[in-house]
Formats: sequence, structure tokens, C-alpha cells
Amino acid sequence: MFSTFKVLGSSCAPSGLLISSGNCDGYTRYSIYTNGNCGFYRVNTQTNSPSCGYVDPCAGCPAPYTVVSSYCSYYGCSGNPGCDLVTNYANGCCGIVESSCDNCGCCGGSC
Repeated sequence: MFSTFKVLGSSCAPSGLLISSGNCDGYTRYSIYTNGNCGFYRVNTQTNSPSCGYVDPCAGCPAPYTVVSSYCSYYGCSGNPGCDLVTNYANGCCGIVESSCDNCGCCGGSC
């Protein structure tokens, strides 16, 4: 790759001169600058960069806390009936988080 950087007629290129940009190391995008001592340094500009081939595993999934479904779950029909309102929420990465309102009576039905 690069080893030393000199400007014609001088000893070393000044510090901070952009040598290259848009480089990739895995999914990390970076740029290379001169360091003023005939060398260079790397600056990471974006992790998980789509420009470097990163594909977000949660792309296209419903946003977190979006209600995906809800239903009534009836129980205890012999003597002490009750129901739970069960709501399924999206977790933001194509998964579901279930939440229930225990014996809240909000289902409006009977056994």
C-alpha cells in the first residue's frame, strides 16, 4: 500500500492531506491522511457501511413497539372465568415481544 509521502521539492507532505477515501476494511469505511512525518494514518468514517457491503439485518422490519396482533386468551372457565388481553409488539428486528393484561376483563367475552 502506502509507505511514505513526499511533496516534490520538500521533505514530507503536510499533515492532514487526504490521500484516499471510500476505502473498506470489512464493513468499516475509512480514509487515509498524511501525518506530516512522511507517513499516514487512517480515520474510520463509518461502521456497518452499506458502501462496504453491510446489509442491515433489521431492514424492512416493523418499527419497535408497533402492534403486530392482539387477541383474548380465556382461562378458568369452570367456576372462575377470566381472560387476558395478549398483545404482540414488534421488537424492531423482525421479532415479537408478547405482553398481556392479566385478568383485566377487557376482552368483553365469556367462556
